[in-house]
Amino acid sequence: MPGLTPTARNLLVLVIGEVSARFAALAGTAYLARTLGADGFGIVVFVATVVTYFSFAVQFGLDQSGSREVARNRNARAAYIFGLVGLRGGLALLCYAVLALLVLTVPLAHALRGVLLLQGLTLLVLAAHLGWAFQGLQRMGALALATLLGQLAFVASTVTLVRGPQDLVWAPLCYMAAEVTATVTLLVQYVARFGRPVLALDLATWRRSFGEGLPFFVSRLLRTIGMTFDVLALKWYLSDAAVGLYSAASRIAFFLLGVLALYFITLNPILARAAARDRASVGPLFVRSLRLTAIAVIPMGVGGAILAPEIVTTVFGVEYGPAAAPLRLLIMAVAITMIGSNYRSGLIASDHQLAETRIIAASALLSVVLNLLLIPALGLVGAAGAFLASEALLLGLGYHAFRRHVLAETLLRHLSRPVAASLVMTLVVAATPRTPVLLPVVTGIVTYVATILALRATTVAELLDILVARRNSPSRGTEVD
Repeated sequence: MPGLTPTARNLLVLVIGEVSARFAALAGTAYLARTLGADGFGIVVFVATVVTYFSFAVQFGLDQSGSREVARNRNARAAYIFGLVGLRGGLALLCYAVLALLVLTVPLAHALRGVLLLQGLTLLVLAAHLGWAFQGLQRMGALALATLLGQLAFVASTVTLVRGPQDLVWAPLCYMAAEVTATVTLLVQYVARFGRPVLALDLATWRRSFGEGLPFFVSRLLRTIGMTFDVLALKWYLSDAAVGLYSAASRIAFFLLGVLALYFITLNPILARAAARDRASVGPLFVRSLRLTAIAVIPMGVGGAILAPEIVTTVFGVEYGPAAAPLRLLIMAVAITMIGSNYRSGLIASDHQLAETRIIAASALLSVVLNLLLIPALGLVGAAGAFLASEALLLGLGYHAFRRHVLAETLLRHLSRPVAASLVMTLVVAATPRTPVLLPVVTGIVTYVATILALRATTVAELLDILVARRNSPSRGTEVD
């Protein structure tokens, strides 16, 4: 890829791999939802959510702190990497033992008990997953390949093993196939490049790693609670079918969120380097990012809300039509999340991570409270409304903290033109036939881009500059051997 910096080349490879993998994952999930029905799909999602909480105890923030350590210390990276694998392996065994004890002692349906025990086995595979190490080594191509192959394995095993609601027990094994494929792919690539690994028992490294990983663990756990408590509450108050319907909407919203969040893989290190050189240089970078993020996500939130019924039935089928109402709110919440992520990234880059953790804690608390209050009365819409409100609070608190600690930047001035262009887009989409769904989507995109350029909110040259990082870029990176 001539003309690209090594950093941009790594990012491009990662984005291509991640986007492809996410499309494959969405396709496999849609097949699973259609085949199992709302009840079966609800059980699968509930089980995956429960196991996700245990997975954070296995990772314990070690992936973030470990990636940073690998990047800093090339000479000791082999011993460090597999020392952490040993630590994660011990945590995985402990977590699975706790999970199994809970499954065997808490009254549960027989089918749910078996699926939980099988899904929990992914914790053991997670311990050996070297994605964090390859990030530190700047081997994004290897990571992208492993992620894509893992999701393709998920799709292949799902289509092969799951043929109807009676095949529910095979679903966790399909997720296991994805994790095993990705993990083995990374291990093979590591051995081919760096030699055979040797597990190390280094208690000093383990103790230090726990201390370094704790802030990341707390922040990510709180964030996950805020984003997934709705599933637990729906299961408690309503039914597996309600969880399945809502999860169809959330899978589409989180697919969009995951793809868009790849942007911050670029932004975060750029902001961090700018803050390390000169705090004043963070301002222009942040303002540009905030403006461009608003331009990108506001029409997505508006257009997604308009086309939610067509989107959800196209992806998941007519049975999931009731998921359109929560999807409208969830897509708008994703737009708010992306705008707010700029403030959180700015706080972290400026060494205000504690303020960012407090903000996440407040958002998670509001999510829990609102889900408990709204779901009994409003059902699926109540859950989506709780998520929307908690993300709005996250944006508001992030905005306030950023203005207080870093830069007094006004948000509203970046929203007016994207909102105006979105209104024009809405009028055009409203007059466009909804079938096939691709027609109003393409029409809306073309209308919005033309309008936003006419309003001079951005330029074609600026958009191309974002997509292609030249070698004379001030953020030029370096490769890691």
